[in-house]
Amino acid sequence: GAPSRFPRKPRNLQPFDLNLADTTQLMQIRGIGRWKALAVVKERNLLGGFINEKQLRDMWAFKDAPDLADSVQKYTFVAPGFAPKLVPINTASFDEMCFHPYIRKPLARAIVAWRNQHGPFKTADELRQIAFLKAEDLEKLRPYVRCD
Repeated sequence: GAPSRFPRKPRNLQPFDLNLADTTQLMQIRGIGRWKALAVVKERNLLGGFINEKQLRDMWAFKDAPDLADSVQKYTFVAPGFAPKLVPINTASFDEMCFHPYIRKPLARAIVAWRNQHGPFKTADELRQIAFLKAEDLEKLRPYVRCD
């Protein structure tokens, strides 16, 4: 037959570290093309690292393809003890926070406003004071927040 224009996906793919993988590695997973591989790397960089493979399910790129997120999850892992890059919410500017996938512009704006009005956050739990921040969103954000 004619040679395929797509590289063959390896049959016995060894799991690899989601926080160290490049697009070439990610594209070895069946169903992951260049666009999705780039989306994973971009999300990881904006987050400051994945703390759990399940976070892939939150990504816009996998919203319509939960089975694909499962595939990536199956072939990747997060190294035990991996520490993500933390957002110093008492000193970070709006611009430094607004691109974080779990913060975005409305929350970044609210964090800056709250800080200006009430002073620094003592704990991540004080983010509950921001009325529109849902409990489950705070749980996702908590591991990425520093209050010093």
